[in-house]
Amino acid sequence: MAGLRRRGRHGADLGPGHLLTGLTGWVVALAVAPDGRWLASAGGDGTVRIWDPATGEAIASIRVAYALRQVLAIPTGIVAAGERGPYFLTLCRA
Repeated sequence: MAGLRRRGRHGADLGPGHLLTGLTGWVVALAVAPDGRWLASAGGDGTVRIWDPATGEAIASIRVAYALRQVLAIPTGIVAAGERGPYFLTLCRA
């Protein structure tokens, strides 16, 4: 998206940002990987998506049966929580 700029603390310009596209519902939580190499979003539609922060593209997704409310990035993967409790997701490289 042209003209989209990220702003840091006190309004400092952080350069061009990326719009996360391809979502089908509300994002209710967002987490950053401990090493900063990916983002995880949790949706009210029960979808966890993994994003490449350098490009803004979704690189993986999984849908669970119930709405999600929280997401947490941990060194081995993701913990997402929702109406039916926590889901522990391990990330693997293809």
